[in-house]
Amino acid sequence: MLLSTLLVGLLSGVAAQTATSSAFDAQATRPSSVLGNATAFVHTKFHSPSGPVKVTGMRQDNLGIFLGIPFAQPPVGDLRFKPPVPASYGKHIKATEQPPACLQQAGSVAANVSGTSEDCLFVNVITPANALGKECDLKDLPVLVWIYGGGFYGGSAILYTSPSLASHALNSGKPIVLVTIGYRVGIFGFGHGKEMRANGAMNLGLRDQLLGMQWVKDNIASFGGDPCKITIFGESAGAMSVSAHMLNETQDLFRGAIMESGTVTSLGGFGNDTIYQEPYDRLVEFAGCNGTDNSFQCLKGLSGEALLAAQVEMTTSKFAWTWGYPFGPAIDGDIIPASPYHMISNGSFSKVPFITGCNSDEGTTFIYASLSQQLTDWPLSTAIEVAYPFPLPQEFYDRIEDFYPRDGTGCPFNSGTDLFNGSVSAAWKQVTAVFTDLLMQSRRRWMLRTANEYGLNKTWSYEFRGYSPPDPPYWGSSHEAEKPYVFGRAVAELGYSPDQVALGKAMMDYWVNFVYFLDPNGEGDSGLAPWPTHDFPANKNSLEMDIGSLQVIQDDFREESIAFINNPTNAFYIRKRGN
Repeated sequence: MLLSTLLVGLLSGVAAQTATSSAFDAQATRPSSVLGNATAFVHTKFHSPSGPVKVTGMRQDNLGIFLGIPFAQPPVGDLRFKPPVPASYGKHIKATEQPPACLQQAGSVAANVSGTSEDCLFVNVITPANALGKECDLKDLPVLVWIYGGGFYGGSAILYTSPSLASHALNSGKPIVLVTIGYRVGIFGFGHGKEMRANGAMNLGLRDQLLGMQWVKDNIASFGGDPCKITIFGESAGAMSVSAHMLNETQDLFRGAIMESGTVTSLGGFGNDTIYQEPYDRLVEFAGCNGTDNSFQCLKGLSGEALLAAQVEMTTSKFAWTWGYPFGPAIDGDIIPASPYHMISNGSFSKVPFITGCNSDEGTTFIYASLSQQLTDWPLSTAIEVAYPFPLPQEFYDRIEDFYPRDGTGCPFNSGTDLFNGSVSAAWKQVTAVFTDLLMQSRRRWMLRTANEYGLNKTWSYEFRGYSPPDPPYWGSSHEAEKPYVFGRAVAELGYSPDQVALGKAMMDYWVNFVYFLDPNGEGDSGLAPWPTHDFPANKNSLEMDIGSLQVIQDDFREESIAFINNPTNAFYIRKRGN
C-alpha cells in the first residue's frame, strides 16, 4: 500500500489533480465560466491547403474565444501511436464548444471538466475581439502559448481557457493572443520500450505540441497575432516540455520561453529501452496482449478505454514502484537526439530569453501528508529509494542526511520546526525538502547557470512564496501554487486577500511584459518592482514573489545542498541511466 501510494502521488505528476485538488484545479474552467457572459459570435478566416476556412467563436466582453480548433487529424485507428498528421478542413469550423481532454484516468479534474477522448488535438485561442474580422483595429499582437502539466500522464488545455489573463493584458494596454494546445499523454503520447522505438511511437506528445506550435505560427495572424512574436510557457510537465523544445538550436517557432516549476532534466534522466522495457511488457500483460505475435499491433488495435484501463492497472500495480516514470519524453535520436543534460552542458540549445522559477515548497504536494508516520519508520535513504527508485551512488545515500537533517526543519522552508499540530512529521518535512530540491530547484539552478555560462544573459529567475486559500498550511508554497496568480484566478471573489490579488496582478504584468519585450520589466516606468537579470557568475539575482512583498534576493539558498545534488559524481540522473 505504502509503495504504490507514494509512487502514484510523486511520479504520476497528477497528485493534486486526482487526490487533493490544488487551488487552481478547484477553480477549474467549466462551460459556464468560459462562455457564461458570451454575447455574440465572432468570426475569422485562416487559409489551409484546401482553401480558406471560416472559424466561428464566441464573444465575451471584449474578447473573442475560439475553442476546439483541430490542428491535427484525430490520432485514432491507424493513426494511434503515430506522429500527428495536419488536420484537413472543410469550409467552416464552429469553435464554440469545449473540446475533450486527451484520454486519461477517470476522476482527474481534466476528465471531469470536459470529458476525455483520443480525438483531442485541438488549439484554443483567446484574442481581443477588435483583432478579428471587420473590426481588426488590432493586429500583430504578441502571442503566448501554454503547454499544460500533469506528469505526461494527465492534464488538459481547456483548464486554461479562462479569459482572465487575456482580459488583464487587454485592460492594461498590452493586449495579447493566448493559445492553449492539447497533446496526448500516458501510453498514447509517451510510451517507451523497444517496440515503441521500432515503430516511431516515442515522444508523440512532444510531436503534438510541435505541430500545434506550427499551426500557431502559420495561422495566428488571422487571429490578430504576430507569428514572429511567440512565447511558449508551461508548468511542471509543461515547463519540462518547453525546455525540451529549447534543445533544438535552430527552432523558429518561438522567441521566448517561461518555465514554471520544471526543466527538461527534472525527470532525472531519460528512458532507454533497457530501463523502460519492463513497464511496456507489464502493460502488454495487463492489456491481454502477451502471447500475441505482435504486441505493438495488439495494443494499437484495442479500444481506447481498454488500453487506458491497462495503463491504470499497470501504474497502480505492486510493481509500479520499480520503474519511476513509465511515461515521458525519451531520447529518440530526433526531437531529443541525445541526453538533455549533455546537450545543455555542451551549449546545444536554443539561446532564447527565458524566465524560470520554482515555488518554495514544491515537494509538499508530491508526498502525501498521510504518509508522515510511515516515513518516520524509514531512514531517509529508504524513502528516497522507494519514491525515486533509480540507482544512486552510495555516496549520495551516505551524505544526503548531512544536508537535509531530520530535525523538524524542511518543507515548508519558512516554518522552522513547526509540525502543524501533528499534521506532518519531521520525516515528512525532511523527505519533501529533498524532493523540492531534487526534482525542481537543483534542475532550475543548473540550467540557469549553464545558460549564463554560454553567454545567454537575458534570463530571469524567481522564487514564488505565495499560497492559495484552499491549500492546507503545511503545503506552504506548493507545486502549482502559482497558477491561480498567473492566470488571473487570484481574486477576492475566490477568497484571496488584497495582497494576494496584488501579487497576481504583478505576476500577470511581468509575464505580459516578457511576451511584449522579452523583458519582464517592460519599457519605461512600469510601476513594477525591478526584476534584474540573473547572470551567473556575476550575480545570482532572483525575484522573491511573496504576498505583500516583491524583492530581489540572491539565488544561493541551500547552496551546498543543491550543489551536492548537482555534482555529476553524485547526480544519479546523469550517471546511472546511460546519459
